[in-house]
Amino acid sequence: MSKAIFTSNNFAMSHEGMVSVPTDHGAPQQGVSIKEVVQEGNTLDVSVAARDLQAGELALRIPDHLVITLDRVFEDESLAELLTTDKLSELACLTLYLMYEKKNGRQSVWYEFIKELDRIQGRGQMGAKSPLLWDEGQVDEYLAGSPLVAEIKERLKGIEKEYAELDTVWFMAGSLFKSYPYDVPTEAFSLKLFRQGFAAVQASVVHLQGVPLSKRFALVPLGPPLLSYSSTAKAMLTYNREAKEVQLAVDRSYTKGEPIEAWCGPQPNRRLLLNYGIVTDNNPHDKMALTVTLPHADPLFQAKRAVLQQNNLSTQQTFQLQRDKGLPELLLPYLRLAHCTDAASLKLATLDTCCAAPISPENERTVLHQLASHLQDRLDRYKTTCEEDEVIIRSTTAGPRQKVAARLLRIEKAILRDAKRRRGVEDLRSDYVTKQAASFADRQAERNLAQARKVCETLDRRKGITENVMWPIEPASDDGEEENEIKEGSWEALQVAEKLADVLSCLRSRHLYCLFCGCAYDSKDAMDAACPGISEDVH
Repeated sequence: MSKAIFTSNNFAMSHEGMVSVPTDHGAPQQGVSIKEVVQEGNTLDVSVAARDLQAGELALRIPDHLVITLDRVFEDESLAELLTTDKLSELACLTLYLMYEKKNGRQSVWYEFIKELDRIQGRGQMGAKSPLLWDEGQVDEYLAGSPLVAEIKERLKGIEKEYAELDTVWFMAGSLFKSYPYDVPTEAFSLKLFRQGFAAVQASVVHLQGVPLSKRFALVPLGPPLLSYSSTAKAMLTYNREAKEVQLAVDRSYTKGEPIEAWCGPQPNRRLLLNYGIVTDNNPHDKMALTVTLPHADPLFQAKRAVLQQNNLSTQQTFQLQRDKGLPELLLPYLRLAHCTDAASLKLATLDTCCAAPISPENERTVLHQLASHLQDRLDRYKTTCEEDEVIIRSTTAGPRQKVAARLLRIEKAILRDAKRRRGVEDLRSDYVTKQAASFADRQAERNLAQARKVCETLDRRKGITENVMWPIEPASDDGEEENEIKEGSWEALQVAEKLADVLSCLRSRHLYCLFCGCAYDSKDAMDAACPGISEDVH
């Protein structure tokens, strides 16, 4: 069997022939022509402006009858929808149709279109094929660390599953396939050939908006992959109901010979590489998913889940990281809640982004440490550094597959590194955390001192002691005189921590009382045995 995906042995086809085919079959004169370019050692055909074009001018006009859609393939819209909502996707049905049409050779009405698909062989405008067609081991080697590896393997499994269901179409659409005197699909085509055809169709299909389901996936002559996809262009391939055409109005001025670009839709580069073998610069849709799961073993699981449900969040929540966008606004509030260790701190947790704030320095350090560790672990999965990716991209010896892979990895790493730099995630001893921790410790010490002084006064008075500098200070008199002036060198002039240590020592030595145990002991031996120590930390 030929290595070609669709075509017959007669391979040659002129650029003029490709452009003239739509015109010969009733299409208006096109505003594009085909130009041959060499990209990463591969010769590619690219749609370019046939003349100078102004913004808004139609560069492409392909009549309905020259567009391949499922309703044309099956000549029955209800059957087309049935097939694509049962076991086979639109892409699988279109692939099967063109593979049978290939067997008809020059007799096929789509002969010239199929021949151009085979000339391209599923390569994108960067010279690389979809990773679905890469050699064994290249996906794991070139894309190591990227979540795309798992997506590629999942897509390949899906294609294999659809291949096993191809015979279903043969029997359900008998009226269509009676024109093909060939074997049932799984006997006529190998899985490898079907995968090649699927990737070629996937790289060429246009997703039309505002049309019936049976028309939404379309193969358009002179469209992609001849047409360059861009993540920032505003021009779209659309269906004009009145003219009954698929049209492309350019979004800017083009000079003759300049490659024409169309918007690829809101697809991240990971999807663009998988579908079309390309990676675009400055793609605003690039994202890296970060999933947080609340463990069922958490003693506060039910209480935390209730808070999450009130905010339309689940106990397994996925957040999307984007470059130069900052952390997702609910990520840190979610992690703060997840790391609450008691009911008191849980009451302080809020998912209202307008007033979300750290719960405590300890909680914030835990949150930032976990986030930083997770991001670093993901960065460590990559086999190459960003600097090594740059070397590959600029290399004159690296192949197109290595280069598009390096472009994607560079973007993914930039997103993860940018997330680490946000909100002090990378530096856990940031000024914010340090200052907040010190402030919190001071406030806690003041609260403990106030409580300890009250307890000291109560216990002293029970023993008949009538005066102690450690007792609470009497409030100032109403006449405004400064009766509580603190004199230099007095006990009140000591630091809060020093005064707290004095009061705690007094309580323990004089009254066998521990403020943090909350009780008095019968003897010193009993206190030494049961109380972990004088400070709050050891409790």
